[in-house]
Amino acid sequence: MTSVVGGPVPDWQGAEAKVNIGMFAGQQAVYKQRFKKDYRHPILDERLNSRRIVQEARCLVKAFKCNVKCPTVYFVDAENGLLVIEFINGVTAKERIIAESIDLLSLGAQLGETIARLHSNDIIHGDLTTSNILLENDQPVLIDFGLASVSNSIEDRAVDLYVLERAITSTHPQCGTQLFKAIVEAYGKVVSNPTATLSKLAQVQLRGRKRDMIG
Repeated sequence: MTSVVGGPVPDWQGAEAKVNIGMFAGQQAVYKQRFKKDYRHPILDERLNSRRIVQEARCLVKAFKCNVKCPTVYFVDAENGLLVIEFINGVTAKERIIAESIDLLSLGAQLGETIARLHSNDIIHGDLTTSNILLENDQPVLIDFGLASVSNSIEDRAVDLYVLERAITSTHPQCGTQLFKAIVEAYGKVVSNPTATLSKLAQVQLRGRKRDMIG
């Protein structure tokens, strides 16, 4: 498979892209094709898709270089909004947590260290959820960098953590608070400038609670 344009029915389809599993240079791979949006001007649409796919690829490469477990980038076709990456044979953290087949404190510690390495290298994932974390030999692998960006903003770090907290506590209400506490504890030991980041997280959490109260 060299392209997914006009190819088979995607194995997975989201709001922004369709994903197929295929082969690339003899390796099992994930083909991610960003949609064309008919409501956007064709030139603008092409530019946006090109920019986003390149940004995703760059963030993956940058994350890999700072020893964050994530898919290897195999191929980028910016003009056609296509990204080909390594296929990770793992189960989502969401599934393992629901099945109660993972040590939460160990998972939290590993995730905290992983996210701290991302943030210390100015990478913001943008969509941290337990569905976007695969477990390969009980080691977390971050996937879906479609909303990732490069930023050294403390606010962006805090929002990234808050998105994860909301995702965890809503998806895993029985253990989400415990898991997130373990994540933050490990994160604070590794991330650069932990005091400022965790202070900002507290502010973001307070804003979130106020919004919830107002509705």
